[in-house]
Amino acid sequence: EKELHAARTLGALDALSELAAGIDGAGWPMPPRRSTQAAATRALLAAAALPCNRVHLLLRSHVVAGLATCTLASAVQAARPDACDASEPEPATSGEGGGDVCLLPALLRLLRLLITPLPPGLAVRGELRAALSKLRADLVTLLVVSGGMKSLQEHCARRAATLAQATAHGALLRQYVALLHALLLPVHEDPAGASCASVFKEFLRSSCVCGLPALACAMLVEASQPGGGVAPRPTLGAAAAVTARPPPGRARVRPCAAVLSVCRSAVRLLAHVGSVDAPLLRGLLCGGEFKAQLLHLVHLALDLSEDANIRGGGGGGGGGGG
Repeated sequence: EKELHAARTLGALDALSELAAGIDGAGWPMPPRRSTQAAATRALLAAAALPCNRVHLLLRSHVVAGLATCTLASAVQAARPDACDASEPEPATSGEGGGDVCLLPALLRLLRLLITPLPPGLAVRGELRAALSKLRADLVTLLVVSGGMKSLQEHCARRAATLAQATAHGALLRQYVALLHALLLPVHEDPAGASCASVFKEFLRSSCVCGLPALACAMLVEASQPGGGVAPRPTLGAAAAVTARPPPGRARVRPCAAVLSVCRSAVRLLAHVGSVDAPLLRGLLCGGEFKAQLLHLVHLALDLSEDANIRGGGGGGGGGGG
């Protein structure tokens, strides 16, 4: 903890934040390499474990803006399969693309930490705490209006195009879902007064809750199919007609823990949206396709849970507990 405090007081935190955000604060002759930017982001993430360091970062609004716009756009671009830079080999990884692992998940975790409320016991003056709440809400607004969340949603949908891909990129998908939950926190604290409330609610409405229920439903539909082929997923309309049980003698694909975690979080996110704005959730459920999709998601999740109980020898008591 002493070292993390020293990083702030000696100016290292400022240098790291400008490097991660790609801000030319030191007169660099060229933009930082992706690997350097990723290392700076991971160092910032470690430093942000201390609430006082998060306060320091939030107060440097130009740095936070750089992280939410330039760095996020660069991280998404670097994580694309066709974005390999021959002049800068990416580190070998198991299951995920190098740029994806090095920068994007760490950046999403850092943004989530900056949006999360400070601990109640932290000694912060009332006016400073109010200013920090405003800065957190402004960060949510910036992520939406800059197009960062839209590009991130599209990127995660591509990374989860098949169950095998979703399994390989489980760490990224988990951080994406965790960030979505964090984006709701400023609105949850002050539903009427948060400056980001109207912008973020409109984004939820227009994106069908950031496309997360569709992504989770498609993964579970594929997991319910016999043989676990990598055929293209069915459309949402066709998904509702897919039976959840494979024919006798045909094994279904077992989704990994990361995929199941994303699917559970998708349902929790809907509950979180409902606790923040029940009319918004009711309005989304009025859409026939979204409602059918949600019912199918719940059906597949329950069927998967029942199947796990049977394989684990817990089928005898499952009927009464359901």
